[in-house]
Amino acid sequence: IGLGVAPDKVRTIRQGINPTVFHQGDKVQARRKLGVAADGEVLVWVGRMVPVKNLDLLVDVMKRLASERPRLELHLVGDGPSRGPLSDRVKAEGLSHSIRFEGPVGHDRLPDWYRAADAVVLSSHSEGLPNVLREALACGTPFVATNVGDITEIARPEFSRLVDSGDVSAFASAVRDILEPGYKLGACLYRPRDWNDCAAEYSELLEKLIGSRLAA
Repeated sequence: IGLGVAPDKVRTIRQGINPTVFHQGDKVQARRKLGVAADGEVLVWVGRMVPVKNLDLLVDVMKRLASERPRLELHLVGDGPSRGPLSDRVKAEGLSHSIRFEGPVGHDRLPDWYRAADAVVLSSHSEGLPNVLREALACGTPFVATNVGDITEIARPEFSRLVDSGDVSAFASAVRDILEPGYKLGACLYRPRDWNDCAAEYSELLEKLIGSRLAA
């Protein structure tokens, strides 16, 4: 549309998630399976460790919250070129006990991480509409994210908090909020889009296009 295409010629079809893989489950069992502390406050980040993901923000947040929430843990699931420098910083800041590098995991193991988490966090400078957040919600887990890209399209006050990119204080405050039980309940009521929804929208669009061509 920004390039001059008429709005009535544009149709957005959002991707979905696989509900047979990403669905709600037992948090205690997931933590036991992953070796995560049963009584901890658990944050999970999932993605590729590259500069645009701004993982230093999460280190700053954990540093700020460490003294007031000694049971708070951040588990970083993924790998990438930023891992080495980030790991060095975590050690230098004395946060190795609360920030854990889990490395890359298979797609089939991601649901356990989402279920084990009290919240999923996303600190990026830039995004589209990351499926990580949809997958987390499908597993009944709320999220805190920077207000970038199209995240506002799925963010709702009952199961998420959005903050400006780079705002450590606001992100820390949002983490405090999201750990309240009500947000978990809100996430459990979320109904995610699945691939059948996408297929139905494609079918509807194609039928409309074919019908208009036949009519012409």
